Amino acid sequence: HELVESTVNDIFRKFDMLLNRELSYIEFKGFYECLNKNISEKEFKTSILDKYASTAKGLALRGFKDFFKDSIAQYGEDTIWQWFELLGYDRDLYSIRSRCFILTLHSENEISVTVRDAIQTDLDDRANILL
Repeated sequence: HELVESTVNDIFRKFDMLLNRELSYIEFKGFYECLNKNISEKEFKTSILDKYASTAKGLALRGFKDFFKDSIAQYGEDTIWQWFELLGYDRDLYSIRSRCFILTLHSENEISVTVRDAIQTDLDDRANILL
């Protein structure tokens, strides 16, 4: 289904923190932890990287999509709907928890950025006012 594929693409982009079009172990582990699952680096290599389309450094988008397809077959649609909910999507696959923003900073001096989840704030309401 196109909407599911679009949502899986969106999830991939949210966890691709380095914006290099692949999920490293740390990025995939973050995704997995959102599903209340754990994965070791060795399991990531043998169960994910060796099985799905990937590079030497991480899981490619095509591999992530195939991982989702296999997960639907293995766990069933009800479990995948629970995953979507844990990842912040409703039954219409609308992202109800977060929006993805890409911010590029250029500085002559070293800077530090802290990323926080805005769900506990009124940021979403304020952003919608501007629309």
